[in-house]
Amino acid sequence: MRRRLAFGLLVGVSVLVAGCGKGSGVVPVGGRVTLEGEPVKNMMVNFTPAGETEGHGAIAVTDADGRFTLQGVRGESGVRVGEYKVSFYPADVPATPDDPADVVGASRRRTGLPGIYLDANQTPLRVAIPEGGGTVEVILTKSGKGATTKVTPKESK
Repeated sequence: MRRRLAFGLLVGVSVLVAGCGKGSGVVPVGGRVTLEGEPVKNMMVNFTPAGETEGHGAIAVTDADGRFTLQGVRGESGVRVGEYKVSFYPADVPATPDDPADVVGASRRRTGLPGIYLDANQTPLRVAIPEGGGTVEVILTKSGKGATTKVTPKESK
């Protein structure tokens, strides 16, 4: 009985160690968000996997200059290579007394961002993260038209 238990533990630890040796597939990604040329500050940036992209996505909060560094939902720094939908949510939205469930409406009033950017299902913003990661520039417009993302791949050393 002890031999079986010891063998089972040995196999389990071996599988665990082998799994830890693999790379996470996560690459470093940072960037900047602007609205009509002005930095968008204190906003949560949400990268939601699209298409065949694996993983759970990543989030960040913009600073006073609109800059952010993505963190995976499991705490890793960065995001997996692939295609993402980009949406936003205010980092400090208070509940509205008239309708606490109306977070999109409250967010739009509080941020001045068109509601289309606040909905991960309707956002027009897409970005393809390349191997090695990079810097993402998110350019928003008040009308919601002409908004875009630009990626500068990280330079290879």
